[in-house]
Amino acid sequence: MAIPQAQLAEIDPVWSRIRSEAEEAVAAEPLMGGLIHSGVLHHKSFACALAYRLSLKLASDEMPAQILREIVDGAYGAEPELVVSARADLVATYERDPACHRFLQPLFYFKGYQAIQPTGSVTGSGCRAGSIWPISCRCACPRPLASTSIRRPRSAAA
Repeated sequence: MAIPQAQLAEIDPVWSRIRSEAEEAVAAEPLMGGLIHSGVLHHKSFACALAYRLSLKLASDEMPAQILREIVDGAYGAEPELVVSARADLVATYERDPACHRFLQPLFYFKGYQAIQPTGSVTGSGCRAGSIWPISCRCACPRPLASTSIRRPRSAAA
């Protein structure tokens, strides 16, 4: 059963505003409908939408989005304060970043906001120790680096 908008605004005003902005964005630019529906409107809560976005951003051939989504959902379920912190980070980004005009922007596009969220998610008690390492590596370097030589320089004496 869907929660009415007025009730949602009382429970989670940030999520209510994100949903409102998403609906306005789809009405203004229908071509963005797929992205916005899958990223926001399809989800029942801020935690679900954020877990979805993070799993897409961190996914790779070795670690698919579905597994990452399960890990982040588990962390958010085990430690709800991670979601509270992510929500506070989003509001702070909106208030402090002059380039941010909507709550929707950090969730979809701001790399700085997105980059600090997985840190809490992967260190949460809901994560198994083995699942933390690959995610933390992806957070540190989300795209493979160009190959570089790591040979030691030759010394003058040799």
